[in-house]
Amino acid sequence: MGRYLLPSEPELSEFLLATLRHCCHVEYYLAKIGFNSRSVDRPHDIAGPGNKYEWEVCRGLALEFRNPSPDFEAQIRPCPERHRLQRHHRMLNPSYSSATANDFLLGGIDAICSRLEARGYQECGASLSDVHASIERNPPLKLPWLRLAFQKMQGLERPRLEAITGLEGFPNIGLPDLVYREIAEITAVAVTRLRRERGYMLK
Repeated sequence: MGRYLLPSEPELSEFLLATLRHCCHVEYYLAKIGFNSRSVDRPHDIAGPGNKYEWEVCRGLALEFRNPSPDFEAQIRPCPERHRLQRHHRMLNPSYSSATANDFLLGGIDAICSRLEARGYQECGASLSDVHASIERNPPLKLPWLRLAFQKMQGLERPRLEAITGLEGFPNIGLPDLVYREIAEITAVAVTRLRRERGYMLK
């Protein structure tokens, strides 16, 4: 096995902040539409095996914020593969026959939120209308649940993701209090672990 590159502190910080914002983004819309299905990998992307706060995942995905990006196959690919252990990714694989309507709806909201977010390696979708055009270019298998997610998200006020500027003491952008506290606690534990075990002085 070759030697892995390690993310710099700014790269890791940027990745963790993007992950926190995405988690809050998805959980915001799930709460607004009354999505009550719980699973081991919620709050979204930061709980359960393969979550984005795990070192085996964030070590490589943080490198996507490097410019120029390092070799994907050698340095990054094992990390998203680890993240795909998350239930909400496995259930969208055509080989899983046990996927429910809720699994597909969550997948659609996840995909649309990702497209709306500005990250170091992608531009931000200006509006849901902009995203709608890109939805229609997806494979036929994905179209029904992406359209359903769009329909449920349309008309809802967008959360102020830009208000989340740090990993600690971040504001509640409209989440249920219990969900907000859970996200804050999981994030605090992850930051403490990365400081202690990996030597990052994260802020």
